[in-house]
Amino acid sequence: EGEPDVCYRSDGQGGFEDVTQTWQLTGDAPKGLGCVVADFDQNNVPEIYIANDGVPNFLFSRDQADQPFRNEALIRGLGMDSMGRAQGSMGLAVGDTDRDGWLDILVSNFYSEPNAFYHGTGQGNFEEIIKQTQLAAPSLQMLGFGTLFLDPDNDGWLDLFVANGHIDDMRWRVASLPYRMPPQLFENRRNGTFREVSPTSGDYFQKEWLGRGVATVDLNQDGRVDLVVSHQLDRSSIVINETPAVGRFLSIRCIGTSSNRSALSTKLWLETDEGTRYHEIIGGGSYNSAPDLRAHFGLGQSTAKTLRIRWQSGTEETVPAPAPGQYTLIEGQGLLADPVVTP
Repeated sequence: EGEPDVCYRSDGQGGFEDVTQTWQLTGDAPKGLGCVVADFDQNNVPEIYIANDGVPNFLFSRDQADQPFRNEALIRGLGMDSMGRAQGSMGLAVGDTDRDGWLDILVSNFYSEPNAFYHGTGQGNFEEIIKQTQLAAPSLQMLGFGTLFLDPDNDGWLDLFVANGHIDDMRWRVASLPYRMPPQLFENRRNGTFREVSPTSGDYFQKEWLGRGVATVDLNQDGRVDLVVSHQLDRSSIVINETPAVGRFLSIRCIGTSSNRSALSTKLWLETDEGTRYHEIIGGGSYNSAPDLRAHFGLGQSTAKTLRIRWQSGTEETVPAPAPGQYTLIEGQGLLADPVVTP
């Protein structure tokens, strides 16, 4: 049986208060695994999405920050798959994969279940379309945990990583049932579909693991996003991105002043000569892990023009887009160049 979700509110002085009941963050038969905080409807009041094991997922939403939450997963299209079935629901990848300005969600699922892909259709609503993305079949013989969207080649389109591995070694009973499993990397084909490129993605992808948590971070500061993956029964792996012929990039670390210091729920729109890219700094995601909070924009060969920022506080700023590279953006103080990275 699952345990109830719990939410603790910081008092700003090192103490915490249990506000689970006050905020009505309760739901039927909770079995939470992955959790993410993001502003899916862009009303500047973030939602809490929880992946539940074998029961419908939760999406806790509210209209004002001083109101209690409502579970709107079913009416928003995020509770179950396209057939109305609850799934294993372990990890969560969140990002704008089709560059339409709205966040999409990939939920990793149990063995013999396809993963779920919830396409953001606008205003915080979703449609489950895993079959249309061509991600269903490759996930059926996997048990997914940590997952995230990333742009390893900086072409401006988010690709997908999934860490896989079973929870039980049942080979004594069914010899064909896998225990350790290979990780998967899928390339965004820019038309709403993905194709697996794991076989050509390096030695790490040729081995089998009990994959669990995963995070992205540019560890060697070369502008290419790397992976850190935790495993059961094995040490964690650092997977350095050595992708050749990558595009240019813009990496921005946001620091809030009136907003929370980590700038969670801050939104960035980067206008380029090839259209607008959207990124939100989210809280949580993946599975028992979370990515680096820097906003990473792959540019390909496009030219960035302007950067618009809506901070969590509601303050908006628009600045000329800087040259490709890495920067720090402080709320109300503008961009500061980070000299470590050059494109």
